[in-house]
Amino acid sequence: MGTGFIVQTPIDHADFCSFAVNLTNAQIRGVWITSSEVYKPHNLLASTPIRLEWNKNDTGLHMAIVPIAFLHAYSQETSSKLDEVLNRIQSVETAVRMGYETLASEQDVDFTTLFGGLHWCSTKVTQIEQRWRLRNSLTDIIMEFVTLNDIAAWGSATHKKQFEEFTQDLSKRIAAREAELSALPRRIKRQSSAVRSPKLWTRYLANMDRLRISCCIVMLN
Repeated sequence: MGTGFIVQTPIDHADFCSFAVNLTNAQIRGVWITSSEVYKPHNLLASTPIRLEWNKNDTGLHMAIVPIAFLHAYSQETSSKLDEVLNRIQSVETAVRMGYETLASEQDVDFTTLFGGLHWCSTKVTQIEQRWRLRNSLTDIIMEFVTLNDIAAWGSATHKKQFEEFTQDLSKRIAAREAELSALPRRIKRQSSAVRSPKLWTRYLANMDRLRISCCIVMLN
C-alpha cells in the first residue's frame, strides 16, 4: 500500500513548483518540476532544519521530509512577499497622511505613485492569498500524516515528538502572520477612499489642470 503528497503552487508569474512524492514498500519515488533553484529538492533539504536521522527510518517518517522542507521554504517566500506589501501600503499611508497635512501649502501630492502603489498592493494581496491557502492546506495535510501514523511507524516516540514540534511551530508562525494578511484588503480600501476624498481629489484635478496648461505652453513655445 502506498501513500504520498501531491503539491502544486499557483500559476501566478511567481516561482513555480509542482511535485508528487509517493512511498511504497519503504521506497520513495517522485516527480518534481520547478522554475526556481530554491525549490529543487537538494536545495530544500540543504536549507531546512530537518533532522537527517529521520530519513534512516524505513517505515514512513522520511516520507514527509521533502514536503515539509518545501513548506518551510515556501513559508519563508510567502512571508517575504507579505512583508513587501506591508512596507508598500505603509508608504502609501504615510503619503496620504502627508497629503492632508500639506493641503494648505503649494506642495504637490504624487497621485500617480499613490494610485500605482494601491494597485500594486491589491494585485499582490490576491497573489499572496492564493499562496497562503496552499501553505495552510499543506500544513494541515502534514499534521494529519503525523497524527495518523502510530509511534511504531516513526521508529520512536522521540522522533514523532520532534516532528510534531517542528510542524506545530511552523503552523503557529503561519497563524501569527495571518492577521496581518487579513487586514491588508481593509487597509488598501481605506487608503483608496482617502485618496479619492473631496479634499485630495480636488488637489489631484488641480494638478492635472496645471499639467495640461504647462503642456500647452510648451507646445506654443
